[in-house]
Amino acid sequence: MLFNSADFLIFLIVVFALYYSLLKDHQVLLLIVSSFVFYAWGQPAWLILLFSSIGINSFASWQILKNDDPKFRLSCSIVSIALNVILLACFKYAALGVTIASNFAPMPAAVLSFALLSLPVGISFYTFEGISLIVDSFKKKTNAGETSINASLEMVKPPTISADNHVRSTADNHVRNTALFFSFFPHLAAGPIVRPQQFYPQIGVKRFGDIDWKGSIENLITGYFFKTVIADNLASQTSPFLSHFASLSGKDVIAGWLGFSARIFSDFAGYSLIAIGLAAMFGYKLPTNFNFPYRSQSLSEFWTRWHISLSTWIRDYLYIPLGGNRKGTLRTYLNLMLVMLLGGLWHGGKVGLAVWGLYHGAGLCIERALGLSHNSSKSSAVIAFRVLTVFLFFAAGLILFELPLHMVRECLVSIVTHWKFASDAQHTFLVCLFVLPVFIWHAVDLWAQKHPEVSARKRLLKELVLATMLFMVITDSGDSREFFYFQF
Repeated sequence: MLFNSADFLIFLIVVFALYYSLLKDHQVLLLIVSSFVFYAWGQPAWLILLFSSIGINSFASWQILKNDDPKFRLSCSIVSIALNVILLACFKYAALGVTIASNFAPMPAAVLSFALLSLPVGISFYTFEGISLIVDSFKKKTNAGETSINASLEMVKPPTISADNHVRSTADNHVRNTALFFSFFPHLAAGPIVRPQQFYPQIGVKRFGDIDWKGSIENLITGYFFKTVIADNLASQTSPFLSHFASLSGKDVIAGWLGFSARIFSDFAGYSLIAIGLAAMFGYKLPTNFNFPYRSQSLSEFWTRWHISLSTWIRDYLYIPLGGNRKGTLRTYLNLMLVMLLGGLWHGGKVGLAVWGLYHGAGLCIERALGLSHNSSKSSAVIAFRVLTVFLFFAAGLILFELPLHMVRECLVSIVTHWKFASDAQHTFLVCLFVLPVFIWHAVDLWAQKHPEVSARKRLLKELVLATMLFMVITDSGDSREFFYFQF
């Protein structure tokens, strides 16, 4: 079920009305059931995967939390993490594995059919959430900052009569809370990736009067504007540039990749903003996932602003455990290359995505070697040059991200050699027109940071901008498309 569909609007109205009226004493259960309906709407067969993930992780995390035997807790953690990885690998990397294996031996028809199945929506996101639940549960006795998981077991607990009933009711609560943690529909399909300590303490009864309407509406309007007006229109305008570049002018191909850079940001940031706005309507706060990434002055800064929930997950659960930057220069570079490779493969089992990850890993290593990781300049010209360089580096990498590897060379040749070809001025103009708001949005944030004072004029201007965005959502939305990151 897409956020930008009539079906979802009806679904949202019904669930919201029940949540704050008839079923307010059963809000958690209502959200769980509603989220299952939301997930099953387009692909009901994949609901079994979500159930499996919830079952594995709720059972394993409960055993880890309540058991004091270090060996048991470690063994349980390793097995459950392995099950999460296997579940993800079977469905996300089956096609890659079959492609490689078929070079050595013919594959049975059943195996080929399984490899061609569509990727279950959200599996990458809720699998990573499952791993974080297991790891954080294992660390609960050594890291005071993660005791919120254990404390959450006691939330919304019914009265108990005996010790056995107490344990049973608390275990039931943990399963229920874990089911909501995994399935909560605003972030189920494409994040943000939520940590247990961010979500579990929020579970409880919510009141209509406590809704942050201002923040929710601002996020929803901005999110729908970027998705439906910018991303969907850019998808229509850039498709010719991305699929027929061999016959196009180099200027048009560059315009197409500029448009694609704005589209992928608008689509995913738009989804994240909508998810945050929807969650606020139900009394939950999701983490920020994008923080004006196209104004970054370094690649290191870029990855603290782009898909923040994934980049911080990789940092905390891969980079730091591998040693981070604490074990010498060579090990730091190796760790950077490895985690960026894994970050590329997280997006899918394609060679091009692995190369894209290595491309960014190499960029981070070179930047670190040259001492460019920190923002030290106060010169506007230097800052502008660094921001432009980082953006162009990221935009160029999207060729690896989006195109099959064998087409990358052809695309680069078109950009370099086709400057005498006739340019499609209309398409290029429309791409630039829809790209412009993305960069204006980033520029306004930079200006606001330098002028933080609050005034009535600023508030009025913000309200006018939001009103204009809402008007354009109603009048100028592009053809409704699936969110770009649903394929990951």
